[in-house]
Amino acid sequence: ESYWDLHERVTACMEKLVDKHRNEVISLVSHGGCVRVMLAHAMSLPPTTFSFVSGLTLDNTGLSILQYHHETKHWQVRTINSICHLL
Repeated sequence: ESYWDLHERVTACMEKLVDKHRNEVISLVSHGGCVRVMLAHAMSLPPTTFSFVSGLTLDNTGLSILQYHHETKHWQVRTINSICHLL
């Protein structure tokens, strides 16, 4: 699956979930490829921005937090790859 195909699949799911669970907290557990695509989408960047060759390291159980603002229809990246729970 290309990053563009992954992007289409993941972002469609993200948009569906935020519409369905408006003003709720949603927790998603996924592998690094999906997380990279979600981060790029939230930052309005091409899906290949954080590919494996980009140097962005995502640790196992790393926590990334995104917030969706319904009124402006924009994402905000709050946290990327926090591993403080492992320390």
